[in-house]
Amino acid sequence: MKPRNSNGKLFLNILETKKATLEAQGHELTLPATQQPIPKYPYAIEREYAREIKKTLRRFTLPVYQTLSESLYRWLQEQKRAHLDRQDSMVDEMQGLNNELENTQEELFGNGGIDYKVFLLGFGIQLDDFNKTEWIKQLKWVAGKDSYDSNFFQKEKYLDDTLRLWADQNYILVKSLSDEYIKKMNNIVSTGVLNNESYTEIMGKVRALNTNMTEARSKLIAVDQMGKLNGYLTEARQKDVGVEWYKWLTAQDERVVGNPAGLYPRPTSAHGDHYEMNGSINKWGDRLVYSKNNGVTFINRPSSTQGEIPGSAIRCRCIAIAVFDKVIAELE
Repeated sequence: MKPRNSNGKLFLNILETKKATLEAQGHELTLPATQQPIPKYPYAIEREYAREIKKTLRRFTLPVYQTLSESLYRWLQEQKRAHLDRQDSMVDEMQGLNNELENTQEELFGNGGIDYKVFLLGFGIQLDDFNKTEWIKQLKWVAGKDSYDSNFFQKEKYLDDTLRLWADQNYILVKSLSDEYIKKMNNIVSTGVLNNESYTEIMGKVRALNTNMTEARSKLIAVDQMGKLNGYLTEARQKDVGVEWYKWLTAQDERVVGNPAGLYPRPTSAHGDHYEMNGSINKWGDRLVYSKNNGVTFINRPSSTQGEIPGSAIRCRCIAIAVFDKVIAELE
């Protein structure tokens, strides 16, 4: 695989120069004897992103909880007394609440979501900086700290479009959560009142919905989207310098899908068996095969992992470690 941009060309030129120098001294260019740096996963950025999505969604859940805490009991009493003329108060107050939520949506997501997309883009830029820093550690390990300076690294032509597309996708995800929340909240309240559910029952359902949106769903978006962007940038940057193979590395904890002793022992259609993929050698150019013997032979992957790369499956925290052997071997 040939380098695709100036970063790749410069890196290979440095290696070729180093190789020529060593051969003139009667030595061969080989990979360093020191252990290859393991790229870190962006946990801190992921947590910060989840907190910010939570703040966004709390702009919807807080006014709902406040309004229902103040008014729901009265609505239920009116329903019990069957004073239909007084049910207008519930209709009017719920309409007022929905208007407030729609105004919040317009403030956050109006005008095509330009301002919110810029806000989201900031997290994409943070992730890019993190990924780039981890990648430069790899390049320095191969080329030598004295040979490769981080200032050599140039911004890739594809980066702006990649980050904008990521921000656009995340905008859609967060906005859709607010739409889903408003719809589900209205259904819980209207159905509960009409079915004569108790105040405790209805408020319990609303609290559960609020918690699901501000905690579980916020974290899901953050983990999933950070992993995806980290994986895409890793793939692009490795390909840029001619890396064809990578080693798959999981987070190696109880949350790894496929771990028989973990929380998710069975793969799903949304997430393959990454416990099986851990430590395997894979090809960027063929997502259907893998090697369990360090690249000597490649066989078909388990069907659940075909097409995946580290980070692409939902909530995947895996990383790809570049295999530089072929890059060194193919130097002119």
